[in-house]
Amino acid sequence: MRRAPGARVCACVVVLGIVLLTAAGATQADGPTWMRTCPELAGRDVHDLAVSPANGLHAMAASEIGIYRTMDGGSTWAALTQGMGAVPVLRLTQHAVTPWAVYAATEDRLYRWEEGDAAWEEITGYLPVGVTHIAGLTAAPSDQGRLYAVIAGNDHLLLVSYDGGYIWAQRAGNLEAEGWILPSAEPLGNSLVVADHNPNLLLHARSAALPQVLLTQDAGAHWSDISLPSNGIYTLDMASDGAPWPAYAGTSGAGVYVRASAADPWTAASTSLPGNGTDVIRALSVHPADAESVLAGVDEHGVFRSVDGGAWWEPYGTGLPVGSTFRVHAIELGTGGGVLHWAATSDGIWQTFGTPTYLPVILRHHLP
Repeated sequence: MRRAPGARVCACVVVLGIVLLTAAGATQADGPTWMRTCPELAGRDVHDLAVSPANGLHAMAASEIGIYRTMDGGSTWAALTQGMGAVPVLRLTQHAVTPWAVYAATEDRLYRWEEGDAAWEEITGYLPVGVTHIAGLTAAPSDQGRLYAVIAGNDHLLLVSYDGGYIWAQRAGNLEAEGWILPSAEPLGNSLVVADHNPNLLLHARSAALPQVLLTQDAGAHWSDISLPSNGIYTLDMASDGAPWPAYAGTSGAGVYVRASAADPWTAASTSLPGNGTDVIRALSVHPADAESVLAGVDEHGVFRSVDGGAWWEPYGTGLPVGSTFRVHAIELGTGGGVLHWAATSDGIWQTFGTPTYLPVILRHHLP
């Protein structure tokens, strides 16, 4: 049974957790060290990451000079730009099922790659509308081939594909009648997230400059307004441990918000974050085994972690080059349920090894 965000674990459970962690060679006080990987991208903006669902040592990074890939946990990297070129790539998305299929978006082009392919295949031409820019892109984790895109051009639309980007359907639903326009004015300025176990449930945040969040539970046929109280949204993420909720929102100046269900309001969840809720959060990563364990990329300050659904945050690791120009754009989990994390930043790619397995992951299914 899921604990409500902020619920306390009884002292006897905490003691048991410490014993288990100590036996595994790590305590909750241990912290990871972030280390630079992919020297080719040092000093470069890396916008997004994708990690193979079959092997967490296989990862891709979307950078200002194209796609780079590692097949050995970051020891070596190579450009994977054939069919695309060394162009700025703004978004990567993938399914959580094999074979590994990755979709990449530049400002106005869509590409598809599948495990074993030597080159990217451009699929922009299959879109049924002209493209000024691609405002949002996400793949349904549990449904191979299901892909959503928000397009700005002659029309302002959500498009859905069920076959990996070759045939698309337009899904405006009730939005036009209610005066909504989907895309923001900037490429990949929207945040889209699909529930892991329900490919029809989609959250859409319009822009980092707008507080509007839209919810559909039928793949875009109908939408409801679940906007934040204030501030725009950079990123959204949802639980993946068997249910779509809670959902988390990283804002452009009001920290983190959490929503316990479709019917509940958003609540601020930034206690102990730097600035206590006045920071920009560009990246969120919910642990796949525990929806209350969340990592957040905080502008200028690096990565923070909450293990209680956002009720309390603490710095997560050392070694990142924090400062006024440092940004964390994406955080992904690699192999081992916490052994390896990847971070896409304004200064290349960083990774952690030996990250401790923290308390909620071990004890989650033992709680009453």
